This record gives sequence, C-alpha cells and structure tokens, in this order.
Amino acid sequence: MTVKNKKTKGLSAGRKLFYTLAIAVASAVLTMLMIFNLSFTVDGTFSFISDNALQSLAIFGGVALILSLYVFYLRASDAATLGKRRNFIIPAVGMIVVFLAQILLFDKTDLSFSPVVLCVLLTAVLVNRRAGMFINAISAALSVLSLVLLGVHTGNTMASLNLQSALTYFISGALMVILLGKVHSRVGIVCTGSLVAILSYGVAFVLTFGVTQNADQALRIAFVCALGNMASIVAFMFLLPLFEAAFKVCTDFKLNEYCNLSSPLLKKLATEAPGTFSHSLVVSSLAESCAMAIGENVLLARTASYYHDVGKLKNAMFFVENQKGYNPHDELIPSVSAKKILSHTVYGHELLKEYGFPDEICDVALQHHGTTVAKFFYNKAMLITEGNVDKAEYSYVGPKPLSKIAAIVMICDAAEAAVRAIKEQSISDVVRGIIKERLEEGQFADCPITLKELETIGETVSNVLSYIHHKRISYKENLV
Repeated sequence: MTVKNKKTKGLSAGRKLFYTLAIAVASAVLTMLMIFNLSFTVDGTFSFISDNALQSLAIFGGVALILSLYVFYLRASDAATLGKRRNFIIPAVGMIVVFLAQILLFDKTDLSFSPVVLCVLLTAVLVNRRAGMFINAISAALSVLSLVLLGVHTGNTMASLNLQSALTYFISGALMVILLGKVHSRVGIVCTGSLVAILSYGVAFVLTFGVTQNADQALRIAFVCALGNMASIVAFMFLLPLFEAAFKVCTDFKLNEYCNLSSPLLKKLATEAPGTFSHSLVVSSLAESCAMAIGENVLLARTASYYHDVGKLKNAMFFVENQKGYNPHDELIPSVSAKKILSHTVYGHELLKEYGFPDEICDVALQHHGTTVAKFFYNKAMLITEGNVDKAEYSYVGPKPLSKIAAIVMICDAAEAAVRAIKEQSISDVVRGIIKERLEEGQFADCPITLKELETIGETVSNVLSYIHHKRISYKENLV
C-alpha cells in the first residue's frame, strides 16, 4: 500500500503524441541509414526506396515495431522512467550514432567491426540497466536486419558470415550490462570493457570457426570484433560527459565526483557554515542506510544529503548549528526570523542550479522540508499576536517530496536535529513521532513511498542514531 496511489493510468495526450512522433522520426532515420548501407550514396538510397517501396515500408514497420516495444517495456517496468522523454531519446540517438559510425568509418563488405555496444552502454548508464538489456536485444535485431538486407540485396556472402559478429556483440552487450552493476567509476568501465573485449575474442572465434572451419578467418573476425568492443568503450568515455550535460542525467560516475569533499561547494559549506556541514555528513550516513534498506540509489541519497542544506550559506549564522553563543533571532520579530529560515530551501535550489547540479539533487534541496511549518517562530508569533497569524507566512514553500530520496532526506534531516535536543524521550519514539507527524500533514502524499518503507526507514534511522549517540563510560580521575 502506498501513502497515496499516484499510479499512471495512461499517458497524457501530449506524451502519446511525443512518443508517436519520436518513434516515427527515429524509425525513418534508422531505415534510411540501413538502406544507405547498401549503396553508400544518397542517390542509391532513394533509388532503392523508389524501386522497392514495399520492402522499404516493411523495414520501416519492423523498426517502428521494435521501438514501440521498447516504449511499452518502459511503461510496464517503470512508469516514472517512461515519464522522462530523454529515456527514449538517448537510446534512439545512440542507435543512430552507431549506424552513422558504420557508414562513415567501415567498409560495407566487412561489418564485423562495429561500435554497437556503445548504444547499450549509453542506455544502461544513462537510463537503467534493464533498459540497457532491452536495447541490447533491439540493437542485435537491427544489426541482423541490416546484415540480412545487405546480403539479400548484394549477394554478399560476408554479410551472412557477419551474423556471427552480430551475435558476438549481443553477448558482449549482455555481459557489459550485467557487470555494470558492480562498476561505479569511469576507470571501472574501462577495465570491465577491456575484460569483455577479451572474452568477445574467444566467443567470436568459436562462433565463426564453427561455421567456416577456417582458423585464419575466424581469428581475423574475432580480432575485429574485440577491436569493435574496445572502440565502443573509447567512444562511450568520450560521449558520456556530452550526454550527461545535454540530457542533465545524474549518473553514478557524476555522483562520485559530487561526493568528493574537496568539491567547491562542499568546501565553501565547511568553511562558512561548519555546523551545517557536520549536520549534513550525519544526515548522509542516515540516508545511505535508509536507501540501502529500501533498495534505493545509495549514492544519490548520500550526494543529495551532502547538498540538501547548502541554502544555509546565505544566512549561516541564523541557523543554530552555526552559532557560538550569540543568536541574532533574539533581536528580530518572528516573521523576519521565519523568512530567514524558510528561504534556505529556495536559495539552495537556485545555488545548486547555478553550479550545474542535476535536477535529482536540486529538487531534494527544495523539497526536504515540504510545506512544513517553522514551529518555533510560528508559536512565538502566536503568543505575541494572540493567535492572529497567517500560517502560510511561517511555512516552507514546498513542493512536498516527489521522490523516495527526498522523503528519506526529509526524515533523516528532521530526526538528526530533533535527537540532539531530546532529554528523556527515546530515539525511536522521536523518529516514529516525526514520521507520524509528516504522514498526518500529508507530506508524503505526492511521493511513491509505501507505509512499509516508511516503517523500515524509521527503524533504520533509530538504529543508526542509537549508535551515533551511544552513552560513554564514566571514568574516575584516579584510574590510569
């Protein structure tokens, strides 16, 4: 059971139109590129289409069907993934790049050298691994279709032989997607890709030798296939930063860079707001444990926690963790104090945008307080004005958490701050109270988190905070 059922019943009219047009355009481009493989001339491409209209239409229909299956797969596996148009555009662009590379760089009589794994890598890293595996199958299907078309049209025996190369690349792509689960650095990608290239050499040799019984030919094709896989890795390392920037994707590789405590914004936070920096480190520890407990992205939870309070840089001394005895709020009326406190979520979001951070991190900075009320100043204002207070003036602007990571950071942030101030209450009671209060306020209404997951998060936060705030043994002065 979710806190609020937000399941998508169907795609909006706008999204249906987008995916229809995107599939049509991508299918048309891929069809043209596949036919271009037959003649390597623009005139030859259009001549083939005019002379073989039904065959060309069949190719277009086949490609469109394959891409449609990918869209239906995304919708069936993860509606949130389908909701981001980039998750269709990225693999489509990747496939087009692969075909263009084949046309521009390689002779049409020997298609065993191909960077087809490039498209699989881009999809697995920039969308997700399940989509990467599906695109691997699509790439293999398109490669086979292209090779068969080439063989039928030209009578080229090498085209049918290169079907073994297509199978090798399919196996290589599957291995890359499987092994990516344990890779979290760019160096790891290179090492994994090199290992797969070596393995693909053996696979291609066995497959080709089994068909031709010609060891020399099998060795040559195996070497070319291995070289094709290495070319895919090199192209991937070059294109990944471009795709990350163009589509604003938050990859694990980028997250590792953001997590470096020597990054400019974290160094600024540690220098100008050391209390907030220390608080953020503790929140990151809590959020990591919670993300791991409910199966969310641990690295994203850590990174979002590091930066969730960067907005406090604007008025660092107005936050209690950065104060050293003097409290500037003592000299301000509650409404002004509240304005200083409430502004940190909006400013944090703006600051992260200015530094070029992806939406996944910027949104947590804006959403981690939801629309909750700054209670201390609200209650103070209620006393002064005898109840004549506009609650909205003392509430965060929101929005409420829209992701599980934002919900995790909301709970961990509140729990870490509250536990510091408790005297007699147990840590678990405080954490449960925070989650219950947020639920009653409807703070998780727009978030796809379940009650079971909230329970797991509460237990995890309580356990970790218990270890952090454990009691110490009292030593007597005369003991050595």
